[in-house]
Amino acid sequence: MVPCVQNVVNTFNGLVSTTGNVVLGAANNIATTEVDFESVLLHEMGHSLGLAHPNCATESGLTGPDQNYTKTTDGVDNTFTLGIGTDAVRGSNDDIRGDDVNLHYFRISNNNPFTIDAVVDASTYSRNLTSLPAGTYAANADRDVGTLLGAVSTECILQQGSFFDEAQRTLGHDDVAGLRYAMSGLDEIAGTADDYILQLSYVGLTTSANIVVSFDNAQTVFAVSSSGGTFLSATHIAITNNNIYFNTGFNWFYNSTTLPVEWVNFATEIQGDDVKLHWATSAEVNLDYFEIERSSDNSHWNKVGELAPLHATPFGQNYQFVDEDVKQLGSQFYYRIKQIDGDGASTYSDIKEARFTLQESAFITMGPIPVSASTFVQFFLTLPEQVHFVIRDLSGKEVDAWVQAGVAGPNQWSIGEHLMSLSRGVYILTMDGISVHEEVKFTR
Repeated sequence: MVPCVQNVVNTFNGLVSTTGNVVLGAANNIATTEVDFESVLLHEMGHSLGLAHPNCATESGLTGPDQNYTKTTDGVDNTFTLGIGTDAVRGSNDDIRGDDVNLHYFRISNNNPFTIDAVVDASTYSRNLTSLPAGTYAANADRDVGTLLGAVSTECILQQGSFFDEAQRTLGHDDVAGLRYAMSGLDEIAGTADDYILQLSYVGLTTSANIVVSFDNAQTVFAVSSSGGTFLSATHIAITNNNIYFNTGFNWFYNSTTLPVEWVNFATEIQGDDVKLHWATSAEVNLDYFEIERSSDNSHWNKVGELAPLHATPFGQNYQFVDEDVKQLGSQFYYRIKQIDGDGASTYSDIKEARFTLQESAFITMGPIPVSASTFVQFFLTLPEQVHFVIRDLSGKEVDAWVQAGVAGPNQWSIGEHLMSLSRGVYILTMDGISVHEEVKFTR
């Protein structure tokens, strides 16, 4: 059981979205009469972190395959409308759902849950069906929908439904998108001050952890996640405690293949124009090497270095790596360590942020406000660069965007022509570049 919990912790910390994650029969290490504990735990841990079923599931009261329709209410008529559409696949984009109210967040650009956007927030994902072409419905990441869309043997781990002799031990694109949307914070806009990073730690055999995994037949007939929380706003809840319960009445398979590193700590440190990484391990079993990865957006990752283990022993070690001259690439970065064992299996450390302090404030002023044709922005750049401007309304919808070339030093640009066509209301202007990451709220 312990290796399964450790693997699930590492999987969520990595936040790597995959396809082909449904592994059946001879391709896995599970007997035909067994249910994979690690796969079910991965699903329940997703609930513990705030993710819901993307399908109607058992809580809808529907039965059999109808549970695979996309998550909705039953509408004003208190009856689910279940039209399967011409493709004969439940949960796809041509389902006919009548007055059922969609509850599933979909990718606005393509309604494909087997892909993921570079930015995940209210500007790229929605539950509002008006963001989709007329006559289409929100698709969910059921395996049959995956086959329809070219993602064979793929299903998000939050899709309800577990089977004998099946391994599903990696996250799908829809799972990662759901977590990243939550990580965009209360304003549901990625890249702002209230964003957060997901980090789990395995703390051993205890009942005092934030998430406790145990067997209790009085709590469930199979497996269940039970959470407590507190309201942060009318639509946002912070989970404060959680228990995951399993029933002993199943022939559970416990995957004993553990990823070979036990992480003790990982930290970043700014040193001039460089970022220095420190990490330590408490155990190294079958460890082959480390890869150091960097991202500027906590989404797209690049390998920037590699380290061999210090000793071929099972004992832990302390490591350091310097990412040189990175300040010239920007002011904010994310790092993670990927460890690879001798058999090619891998896992990730927690994600850590490194932020350079700019010598001068990038954004100085915007005025006059309320805006007019003469409204300008004035700011300072530390180097010549392209500055990306985006205007969004308070729902996060992008209403205008453009790019301008800036010079090192003070800059002043008229932006009135972009503002005067806006409807009356409150908006957020974001300026983003190598040395500028600023936003301001204004009234039209």
